[in-house]
Amino acid sequence: MLGLSLNTIVLNGLISPLRHNVCVWCWFAGSGLGRLMAHRFASLGCKLVLWDVKSESNQQTAAELRKLNVDVHCYTCDVASSDSVYNTAKKAL
Repeated sequence: MLGLSLNTIVLNGLISPLRHNVCVWCWFAGSGLGRLMAHRFASLGCKLVLWDVKSESNQQTAAELRKLNVDVHCYTCDVASSDSVYNTAKKAL
């Protein structure tokens, strides 16, 4: 579902014209689909905000993207906890 949504966004040109002004929030960015989505949006020139409960793997994703000159902001957040989400969102804003 997420992959189809991403392809729909990209193929319909919703990001391409604005990509250098788009900031994408990627959660679970430390591994799996979240990491893949972060890399895909980075390849489109988007700025990224990465959230994951696993700080080390999230930092690893951020480091990979920074090597590609991507503007990345990385936060540790437990999205299952509303307090963590609210507190992290305040930091990110």
